[in-house]
Amino acid sequence: KANGGQRTIEGSLTNTGTIAINQPTNYDGAKALLSNEGTVKLAASTYLQVTNEGAVLNGSGGSITAGEGASVLMESGTSFTEGAGTTSGTKPVIVRDAALNYTGSGASLVTVHGEGGSLSGNISSGQTLVIESTNGENARETAASSFSSAGTITLTNSETSANNAHLAITSGALTNSGTINFEKAVGGQRTVEGNLTNTGTLAINANTSYDGTEKTLLNEGAINLASGLALDVTGKSTVTNATGGKINATGTGVLFEVEGTFNQGLGTTTTAKTSEPVVLDRVALHYTDNGVSKIAM
Repeated sequence: KANGGQRTIEGSLTNTGTIAINQPTNYDGAKALLSNEGTVKLAASTYLQVTNEGAVLNGSGGSITAGEGASVLMESGTSFTEGAGTTSGTKPVIVRDAALNYTGSGASLVTVHGEGGSLSGNISSGQTLVIESTNGENARETAASSFSSAGTITLTNSETSANNAHLAITSGALTNSGTINFEKAVGGQRTVEGNLTNTGTLAINANTSYDGTEKTLLNEGAINLASGLALDVTGKSTVTNATGGKINATGTGVLFEVEGTFNQGLGTTTTAKTSEPVVLDRVALHYTDNGVSKIAM
């Protein structure tokens, strides 16, 4: 840091040693690539800001270690690739309106901001993706093709505004064997749009919409509905509660579907007298097997 001032790196760089960020630093060479196979260490309250269509690859042997309030900031038009490298810190990497690519299984935490980001590749166990709105904007992350998640995806917000968080799959399907958390934080809508096969857990801790047009939600895992909250299914979509599926409602938690199809197979639902775990409105209900269930129409 010395007496202050901006620090800048310009040009492609392969790091197998240590980059010590002790002062806010720009990485702004046009379309430059920072390939990290060593250590990027950010002191508290600093940043490494990547602009000008630059790219960062956190590859084999790479680690990004961020002190309190420090982050690698990937700005609009850039790309971050999470490979075999690791990250640590509260928000070690923030990707804003940029491309996020998963190519390896390095234990990592990546936060995305803005509504213009893209997502590709499979999320492995030990990897966490946070889709987080801020005071200034909603958050929307879009996957253009099928992908899987064995890790954790969290839709939430930061700061003090009740803005929205949205995950869209425009083609193919998301296959989730990990956990997708829909967190209330300070409020706002949580949305999943697109085909989804769940063999893991969908944790509905905020009012959540599943609103892709004529999409398919295949449940072979757990849908956990917190009391007083709803998973609203619209767009004439199809929900199938199949083998291994559990729709668990606490208190007044509910899966509420309008104008679609609900297939009740070998999956189960909460059956307590005081609960209505599944409520259907103008929905075609098909019983395809004998899973213990409670459904209201």
